[in-house]
Order: sequence, then structure tokens, then C-alpha cells
Amino acid sequence: MSVEPGAEEPGRLANSFVGTADVVFQARDIYGDVHIHAMDGYVRASRSQLRSDIPDFTDRTREVAELTALLDNGSNVVCVWGTGGTGKSTLAVRIGHLVRERFPYAQLYVDLRGADAHPVDPAAVLGRFLLVLGVSARDIPSDLGAREDLYRAALWDKPALVVLDNAHSERQVRPLLPGTGTARVLVTSRQPMQGLAGTEFVELKEFDPASATELLRRTSRTADALDDLAGLCGHLPLALRIVGVKLRLGSTTAVRRDLADASRRLAVLRAGDLSVRASIAVSHGPLPEPLKRCFRLLSLIPGADFAEDAAAAALGMAGPELTEAVRELAEQQLLEWTTPDRLRFHDLLRLYAREEAERSEPPEVWDEVALRHVEWCRARAQEHRDNALNEECPTAAGLRWFDVESANVLEALESAFRLQAWTPAFRLAMAVQDFLRYRGLLREAAHVLGRAADAARGAGEPDDERFALVYLGMVLVEDGRTAETPALYERALALPGSDVERCWTLTHYGIALTRMGHPDEAITRISEALAATTSRADGTGEAWASTHLGNAYRAAGRPTEAVALLQGALDHDRADHGDREIGWILVYLADALADVERWAEAEAALRRSLELGRTLGDLNRQAWVLHHLGEFHARRRHWPELADTTRQLETVAKAMHNERWLAIAAELVARHPIASITITNQPPDEPPPREPDD
Repeated sequence: MSVEPGAEEPGRLANSFVGTADVVFQARDIYGDVHIHAMDGYVRASRSQLRSDIPDFTDRTREVAELTALLDNGSNVVCVWGTGGTGKSTLAVRIGHLVRERFPYAQLYVDLRGADAHPVDPAAVLGRFLLVLGVSARDIPSDLGAREDLYRAALWDKPALVVLDNAHSERQVRPLLPGTGTARVLVTSRQPMQGLAGTEFVELKEFDPASATELLRRTSRTADALDDLAGLCGHLPLALRIVGVKLRLGSTTAVRRDLADASRRLAVLRAGDLSVRASIAVSHGPLPEPLKRCFRLLSLIPGADFAEDAAAAALGMAGPELTEAVRELAEQQLLEWTTPDRLRFHDLLRLYAREEAERSEPPEVWDEVALRHVEWCRARAQEHRDNALNEECPTAAGLRWFDVESANVLEALESAFRLQAWTPAFRLAMAVQDFLRYRGLLREAAHVLGRAADAARGAGEPDDERFALVYLGMVLVEDGRTAETPALYERALALPGSDVERCWTLTHYGIALTRMGHPDEAITRISEALAATTSRADGTGEAWASTHLGNAYRAAGRPTEAVALLQGALDHDRADHGDREIGWILVYLADALADVERWAEAEAALRRSLELGRTLGDLNRQAWVLHHLGEFHARRRHWPELADTTRQLETVAKAMHNERWLAIAAELVARHPIASITITNQPPDEPPPREPDD
């Protein structure tokens, strides 16, 4: 290097250089010696553009391991993609710092502002990169293609990392790819860069609850309980960082109160230039109006997730039309499929969409969407109820539908009440209560049956109201809430109706009183019903009332009268009806026969009922009879027979996908351990039936 008088400006000095060098420094004055320390032949400091790493980086263990492995194993381009606010940029910077030793020549970084209205021009990015790589400004061409060529030549065979953060599209990214060689590219974007050949993809989602709480704890530096706040943030890293700052500057109580108000939550989730609402608006703003309307109307459908065909019905759209709209919304990270046929909003995206609906859609549109969704729920609930519980033989598919959809259906029921759609509300409630009772969710079933009775009253349908009240009384007895039950039956008896309906109500009242431990009162009520059915020569009603009157006599300690009544009921049904009704009577008769120690007849009656259940393919009946047969063998201390019966009950319970019957089998063994039965502890997919309602 030499210093010569300047030719252009006499009296001044000019620097001139002849030869080659990796880096040239220019300085006005130099004192002492100059030492340049390089590692692996490269000077790193001048070519490192990475942003500072953050000290409170949290979790992402799986993603960090996956990304570092991809970069180590020769993947030229890796794309981290996901919805706004998931921490893609933070993760990319962390990865850059973790692998920088493996790319000593350069670590280039640029924020491409893909979420802005005007993303960065790739030509401008190339100009900046070329300057960092040592190309003088006067040697940088203006043509984009020429800049690409120079850029790729500068990085050829150089161990360099290029971080292209917040990319808008493949068209923006493609000119910034170094080409083949040892350079690696890490891209972040809201959409996967599917058009970039050979790209590896890593999707980034919101945190799991534990990681979300940990990030909130680190950013807030508080020891307060924060799980609920993390949940109100939807476990979204951007929202968590905002709330972390607010917690450091204010009280946990105040922040919790503000976030708990869903109508204000997005307004609260803003700190400085960080804003969840603004982050969502980046994806929502450019959408065409029909897609924006679909987005906001979908948010009116209740539930954490919902069926695609429910959405089509609620919005009044054809299935293919909705599928295309959903696909476009999913590409913008505004909606996602949780399964091939179910959709989900992130909690904060739903709030944003609801805000848009409040601004743009009149109340009558909200009501139309809600009513169409109620009708879809009613039709599907009745269909799956009939399939799942037909003849008391449950099918797993119908039960799975209810398990997945139950929360949404219950919200739809409340929507029907809000809109005073009484008939759909009643029908929906009666379909749902069957599922709830089968699942053993008795308190929920009682609530729904109460809503059914109210809906029937609102519709002016006393027969429907009576039906709901009677079933509500049965559920309350089963749930042990016996104090509330008599008033319900008295209310049902007070409703206008025919003599047949009164007898039906009286008999059910008697059944409830028997189960409540009041057999004498039960005898009074059912005797009234029996007298009425006999007087009008109603053989079916007479047999049914006699069956339950016999059971009440048995509960009252009058087994001989019970046997006589039950035998009479059996004779009636043999003359007038088929095997289904006979099977139930046989079980009650067997219990009464056992009470008078007519053991052989009792066992024969149970085995006959079991045979009928198998002939009918009625698994629920088989389980019920096997339970009674097991109790019979325990009473007789027939341990081998009890063991065999319990194993049969376990087999039927598994075939029914019914956990409750399996528990009943285990409980039977636990009370009689001498039977030495081992019940395999493999809970099936579904739980137990109730005692039959007759």
C-alpha cells in the first residue's frame, strides 16, 4: 500500500492500492502497527449482519434441532413459515447465531418486509449485500440480472449464511438465492415458499401452554401465576411478549382484568410498535371483499373448531365453494384445518374476525348464520343419535361425532334460545340429551332437558313439555338429585293431555319413586295408571304398568305379589308383542323369583332374556342382563359362573366401546374377590349406558 500526492486535489493525500486482498481498510491516520486477525482465512466482523440474539428466547427445542440439522446436512434453502406473531424472525436470528461458526465467510441478513404494503425490492437487497461482500458502489450494476450474477460469483464456494426474513413471495426471494455451493439460505415467511425448488419447510405454530407460560414469566420477570394470561394470549409469542412488557410496567391484576374482556383484548395487545391486530391486518387487508366476508362470517360459528359442512350450511354456501374459500384463507394463515374436514380459528384471529363482523354485518345476518347452524346441528344430532343409539346398540362412529361436536351443539342450543327458535331448540335438545345420558354426563343432560321443557313451553306444545319433564325427572333420580324430582312429575301431570299420556306419566313417576326408595308411593301412582289402562282394554299399557308395579312390590318387600304381576305382564306381551319387550320383563321377573328362592326359574328367565338380546343383536340389553346374571351368581355364591359371566360382560362392554359397563364388571369382581377374576384394564373408546328407560 502506498500513499501519494492526490492528483485530483493538489495539496491533499490519496490512498492507492495495487494487488489483491480479502479486505482493505482506509484510515486518515495510523499510529503503530496494524494487525489483522482472521479465522479460517476469513474476516468475519465486517460481513456479519445478524441482528442481536434475544436473551429470553424460549423453547422451540424441536424446531432448533430440525433447522440446524437441515443446514448442517446440505439443504441449500430452508423456509420457516407460519402465521404472524409466532416468532419466526426470532427463531431465524437464534439459528443464525447458533450456526455462525459453520459459516465464517459471511452471515447476511435482511428484513424483506413481506408483510408491508411495499415489500423490499430484491435489487436493492442485492446492492446492499454486494457492498457488504466488498464490491464497491461504482462496480455494482443497475440491472437486476447482472447484480444476481455478481452476487452469486461473490458467494461461490464460500461458507456463508443468508437470512431472508419476512419474505413476501418466491419472486422476491429467488434473485437472492446464492445458487449451489456451500452457502445456505434461511427464509421466514407467512406462507411456505412452495415455488422454490429443493426447499425444506419447517412450520412454526403458537407455543404449547407450558412454553407460553415460561416465555411470559421470562419477559415479565414476575413470579405470579400466569397460566391464565398465557391462555388469553392464545399462546402466541407476539401477544406474550406484549403482555410481558405490560406486566413489568403495571399490575398483574390490571392486565388480567383487561385481557379477560374479549371485546377489548386486541386493543390491549399492543405495546409500542408491536400490535397483534396490526399483525393480523397484514394478512387480512389485501383479501378481496368476498373472501373477507367469508372470514368474518365463519367467526360466528361457535366452537374451538367446527366441521366444514357445518360452515357451508351456516354460511349458505355450496361445499366446493366454501372449500375454495377456506383454502385461500388457510394460505393467508387466517384459518387452518385441524383434520381433513374440520376448521379452526386461532383465538385471537377469531376475535379479529368478530370485530370485522360487528363493523360490517347487520344483526339479521348474525341471526341467519346462527339459525342455519342450529338447523345443521339438529339434523346431524338426530341422524347420529339414531345411528349411534339405535335399538340401544351404539356405533362408535355416531358416538365419535357427538364427542367431537358436543360443545358446538350445546352452544347452538343456546343460540336457538336467544333467537326464540323454540321448535328447533326442543328437537336439538332431545337428540343431544340421549348422547349425554349415554356418556354418563347427567348434570349436562339435566340442563339440556330443562332447556327442552322450556322450549316446548315456549312453542306451546304441552305433549313435548311433558316428555321433557318426565325424562328430566329420570335423569335427576339417576344423578341422586331426588329432592327436585317429585315437583317435575307433578308439573307434568298438571299439563293438558289424553288419558294415555297421563298413564304414561304416572308410571314413570312410579318408576322414579321406586328408585328413590319410596315403593309404597310408587305402588299408589302405578296402580292408578294400571287401573286406567285396564278399563280401556289397553293391553300394551297394562303390561307395561304391571311390569313396573311388580318391581315396586318387590322393592316394598312383597315378592310374591311381584311375581304374580310380572308373570301377568309377561303373558300379555307374549300375546301382543315381540321379543324386545319380553326380554325386559324377564329380568324383573328373575329378580322377583330369586327373592322367593325359586332359583332355577330365576336363572332360566335371565338366560332366556340373554338369548333374546343375542338374537336381536342388542348389546346394551346383553350387558344389562349379564350384570343381573352376575349379581344372581354372586347371591348364590356360584364363583365359577360369576367369573364366566363377568368375562362375558367385559367382552360385550368392549364391543360396545363402553367404559361404564367395563367398570361395572370390575366393581362386581371387587365386591366378590373370591371369584378370582382379572378384568383387563383396557378402557374402550366409549363409556356406559344407563339402566334401560323401558
